[in-house]
Amino acid sequence: MRTRISALVFVSVCSTLQLNASEKVVRTMDSYDMDFIDRYLKTFDEVQNHNSENQVYLTTAKSSFERQMGLALSKKDKRAPGRLTYLAMLNGGPLKAEDKIGLGLSALAGNDLKATSMGAKKVYRPSDIYIWFTANSEKYDACPQLDDWLKSQSGKAMLTVLNRLKKLAEDKAGPNASDARMAFIDEYLKTWDDFAQGANEKAALIREERDSFECELAEALTQKDKRAPARLVFSSVVTVGMPVELEGALGAAFKELVGEAVPKTTFEGRDCYFSADLYFWWQENKAKYEASPLFDEWSKREFAQKSVIPMFEKLRTKK
Repeated sequence: MRTRISALVFVSVCSTLQLNASEKVVRTMDSYDMDFIDRYLKTFDEVQNHNSENQVYLTTAKSSFERQMGLALSKKDKRAPGRLTYLAMLNGGPLKAEDKIGLGLSALAGNDLKATSMGAKKVYRPSDIYIWFTANSEKYDACPQLDDWLKSQSGKAMLTVLNRLKKLAEDKAGPNASDARMAFIDEYLKTWDDFAQGANEKAALIREERDSFECELAEALTQKDKRAPARLVFSSVVTVGMPVELEGALGAAFKELVGEAVPKTTFEGRDCYFSADLYFWWQENKAKYEASPLFDEWSKREFAQKSVIPMFEKLRTKK
């Protein structure tokens, strides 16, 4: 145990010394070090592959990396967009538009890449960054690390997701944008339903498409698409009790549509809609909206009839 702790301390000290040396050069030149950016991304990839000892370096170097990456983007370094796309793929989650990297990306891409609203925040989604970069790849330098990663097992899985989202973006640019959006929403819910029934191999797909799903469904709710409420309710029901936060994109859009019709519950300090409350709201109001065939089919299953719905009834009785 003592040896393990000493090793971690040694790694931390080395990381700090390495970081300080890089920062000394960068501060003197008021610039950025692309070798440092590449080293950080390589370490990020290693940590993603469960090399946890390098987590110390990532934590120590994070602030410097974000500053330098943002600076490289804002200075329109042709090597930066490929590195940013690689980061987005590794990270898997959205990049905040108001952070240093987000501001640098905005300065570089301008109106060619728009941030997406997620609740009160503006973010750049990995899929949007990837689609933007591939559409403009002739303007920028290739990123060998990104090319190699896309050939890996993780990269191939992500590429499947990205191609689906790219198709969604193309379809939404056509005359039937709302139908394209709803088809994507239904496909995602079908994936979740398959996973709930034991298709564990679809877990990665669910995780990678979650942000896009929430953005698309929130947009459908905002536009008062009559197909959207059933999908929102089913998204909570099929996940077996996962609450919908009112401060999130979905919760805020749903509240804007229905007002105070659904009771809210405080869960872990946050206001949420619970599955049972959403389910009974839907039963009482579904005549006003369009049904979801998958939700209707799920409601007739033995699992729903004998387990989920009776559990909802008990929760309702307790209230």
